Amino acid sequence: MLARPVSVEEEYDIHFCMEAKKLRYPVPYMEQVKRSGDELNSNLVKHGIDWWPTDEYTALPTYFPPVLDKVSPEYDFYVVNCRVAPLSWGANVGLPWVNEIAAQLKGVGEVLMNATTAKKREIKDGNMIWIESPAGKVKQKVKLCQGIRPDCLLISGQFGQWTMPVAKETGRATVSTLVSINNDWTDKLVGNQQSLVVKAKVYKET
Repeated sequence: MLARPVSVEEEYDIHFCMEAKKLRYPVPYMEQVKRSGDELNSNLVKHGIDWWPTDEYTALPTYFPPVLDKVSPEYDFYVVNCRVAPLSWGANVGLPWVNEIAAQLKGVGEVLMNATTAKKREIKDGNMIWIESPAGKVKQKVKLCQGIRPDCLLISGQFGQWTMPVAKETGRATVSTLVSINNDWTDKLVGNQQSLVVKAKVYKET
């Protein structure tokens, strides 16, 4: 037998072992992060910059509500993004033979959607659908499957390099089109744009 039910004690054996030995979980105190935040805040004030918050530079783990919580409920899908193995995100999509290999992977050039959710919305496999966020919208052919959450869509890769001739010809959607370019959607610690998960609504092409 390759699979069997797992008990709670087996699943969380490390926790129960620590509890039995009265051991505490280590809480990291990131002094360098707080110090960097204080230094950054001082420099920002010195130069009259008040639009870059430094609240997240804390020494202890602190919860901050995600920007997705601010999105209107009408945008009821989470659009997630993933890496396409043969491609460096979308950087070498201009190479025809690499592009041809990537096209053999399920979901590349399509948006993956849960089949049960699609049926409720009268969306069929191969339909062209619009995916719209508060920042923009993209049109893409849908591929139905059961291996994705009912409230999620998957757009593979980041095919936004429209200056490349081959990249233009692929007709692939890019999740970057759905992301707002502003401070709310920017990581305050490292400066990366929030582009792995966005909220969007879906409707068929009319």
